[in-house]
Amino acid sequence: MVSFLENIPFRITPISPIHIGNGDEGINWSTSIASERYLYILDFLNINLPAQVMNRIRTTSLNCKDEKGLLELQSIYKGQKNNLIKSAHDKIALPPELAKKFIETLGRNTQANNSHNKRGKTTINKLNVSRCVFNSNTLTSYIPGSSIKGAIRTAYLSTLARREHVKCRKNLDEKEILGGAFDKDPFRLLKVEDCIASQKDLTQVFCLVMKKRKKHKNSNNARGVPQYLEAVVPFNYGIFDGSLRLQDGDETLKALSLEKIIDAVNKFNISMFEEQKKQLQQLSFVHQRWLNKAEKLINKMDKSNNMLIRLGKLCTAESKTVNGANGEELREILIRNPKTRKSTINKHGTTFWLAGDHKSNDNLLPMGWAIIELGDTKNKALQDFCDMMVEECPYISSNNSSAAVATDIIPDDYDKATDWLEKLLNSDDSNTKEKFAAPVIKLLEKAQKWPENIRCNLVDMLDKNYDFGKRQDNINNLLDNM
Repeated sequence: MVSFLENIPFRITPISPIHIGNGDEGINWSTSIASERYLYILDFLNINLPAQVMNRIRTTSLNCKDEKGLLELQSIYKGQKNNLIKSAHDKIALPPELAKKFIETLGRNTQANNSHNKRGKTTINKLNVSRCVFNSNTLTSYIPGSSIKGAIRTAYLSTLARREHVKCRKNLDEKEILGGAFDKDPFRLLKVEDCIASQKDLTQVFCLVMKKRKKHKNSNNARGVPQYLEAVVPFNYGIFDGSLRLQDGDETLKALSLEKIIDAVNKFNISMFEEQKKQLQQLSFVHQRWLNKAEKLINKMDKSNNMLIRLGKLCTAESKTVNGANGEELREILIRNPKTRKSTINKHGTTFWLAGDHKSNDNLLPMGWAIIELGDTKNKALQDFCDMMVEECPYISSNNSSAAVATDIIPDDYDKATDWLEKLLNSDDSNTKEKFAAPVIKLLEKAQKWPENIRCNLVDMLDKNYDFGKRQDNINNLLDNM
C-alpha cells in the first residue's frame, strides 16, 4: 500500500542571482517606464492622466506601425513620469548605473545616425528585460518545485551513472541508468512543492555579460553584448520556504532515501563549484571575495541537512547535464562558433554568464547558486555570509530594499539611533520585517552598553510591534540579554 510520509520543510537562500523565466518575451516597453531606482510596470486601467494625454497615448498606440510609435510613447511617459509611477502595479529594482542607462536610452532614437544605418531608419534600443517567474495574484517571486526536482534529478543520475559505470556514448539514455522506463523511475515518488517567498520585492534587473573561461590578453575587460534580465537578489537568508515528500515504494520500485538525495546533490554541486572556482579565479573581473567566502561557507556546511544546489538559467551547461563514471563524462554540450557558424560537441562549456550592473567591470557574480536547509536547523555561518556579502556588492545593496538597509550607518547617539530604527522599520508596511533583521541585530549589539532606559525602550518597541520572521530568535536572544 502506497502512502505519503509527512512533509519535510526546507528553506532556500540564494547566494548568487537566480533567474527562472516565466515564459513571456520580457518587459513590454509600451506599458513600462524606468526611474532612478525602479522599472515600473504600468496599469492603464487605474491611471489618472489628463484627457488630452490619454487621447495622445491611445492614438499613438493605435497608429503604431513601427518603432517610431514606441519612441513617441516613451517620450510621452517621460513627461508624465510622476503620475504614471503612482498607478504602477509592479516594480523591479534597478542598479544605479543600469537605471541611468535605461533612462538615457528609452525614448531616444539610438541608431538613425549610425554609419552602418545607410537609410537613416529610426531604430531604438528596446533593452529587452526577461522576467522571473512570479505569482500573478500576489506579484511575489517563487521557485518552482519542478526546477528544484530537476536539479536533484540531474545530481542523482550522475551518482547512479558513476556507481553503475555507465560509459560515454552519444545520446545518453536515462533508462540505462535507471534500469527501465517510467515504471522504474524513482523520481515518481519525490514530490517538491513550489517555494514561496516570505516577502515581495526580492528581484532586480541585472546586466549579464558572456565571457570566455580561458584567460587571454583581453580577459580583464568584461564587455560584450549584454543581456538584461530580472533575477532573484542573493544574500536574503532563508527567503524561500517549501517542503518535499518522499512517497513509499513497493516491491517493484524502491523509494529514494533523503540521505542519498542530500549526498548526491552535494557531491555533484560541490564538485562543480570547485571545478568552476578554479576557472573563475583566473578572471579578475569576477568577485574574488565572493568566491573565497562561498568556498569557506560550503566547506563548513552541515552536509547532513544542507544542500548546495544550482537553479535557473545561465548557470552553465554542466549543471544541467549528467556526469559519468571514472572520469568518463557523459556530457554532450553543443558549442556554437558565431564566426564560422559551425557547432561542435564538447564535454565542458567554454563561457560563463556573469551578473553585474551596466558598467561594472569587476565584482561580477556567477548565476544560480543557492543553499537548501532542511528542517528547522539554522545555518549561522550562512546568515553571517549573507550579511557580509550585502556590503560587498554595491550594485545589489544600493537598490534592493532588503539589502540596502543593512549598509545604512547606525547613529552613535542612542537617541538618534532609536529614532533611526523606528523610521527604518516604518519605511515598509509589510507585516514581516525580516529584511530589516541585519541592521536591527547590529543596533542591538551596540545597544548592550547603552543606558537602561534606552534599552528598555528598545525592548518594548521590538518585542511587541514587529515580526522578524526567521531571524526573530536571534533578536529575541539579544533582547533577553538587555
